[in-house]
Amino acid sequence: PNTGESENARLPKEMTFIIDISGSLKGESIIQAKTSLVTAISELNERDYFNIIAFEQQYQTYAIQPVKADHANKNYAYSFINGLDAGGGTEVLPALHEGMSQAQSSSAVSMIFLITDGSVGNETRILQAIKNKLGNARLFPIGIGSAPNSFLLRKAAEQGRGTFTYISSPGEVESKMMTLLKKIESPVLTNIH
Repeated sequence: PNTGESENARLPKEMTFIIDISGSLKGESIIQAKTSLVTAISELNERDYFNIIAFEQQYQTYAIQPVKADHANKNYAYSFINGLDAGGGTEVLPALHEGMSQAQSSSAVSMIFLITDGSVGNETRILQAIKNKLGNARLFPIGIGSAPNSFLLRKAAEQGRGTFTYISSPGEVESKMMTLLKKIESPVLTNIH
């Protein structure tokens, strides 16, 4: 079978990875979070775009806006991820706002991955922001560590027309990420409610 065709039929994706690097992820969790990010980025192809926003009290972005997922950008991204250390408080809202506003800027299928243990305050404000600002993008929360705030992350997935993935142990990072990426690969899922 000619697989080249289905590859072209696939809409280019734009993935914004918002990764929690606050103090509560120190140790095993930050390693899991970073591994899941590398796995996801390595699976992107040249027609896709991506960006990374890392947050604790402040946030830092890998690029000003999503960049093409070519070989060079992926490699730069791996060193950016490599340099991330856990520490500081957890202010998810500014990073989320940044990610959502970037998602509005292109015609690609926009998806936001929120990688966090979810130990954040102001749940109501976060859910409200998703409701008001997400637009056509979809949000996929990924809970990391032994005690993620599943309540918030499930609600956020619901609100963001995405799915919630829970990664409880380092051994599951690869398989859970691949399952999620396969799930969003099938365009059948564009309009679920």
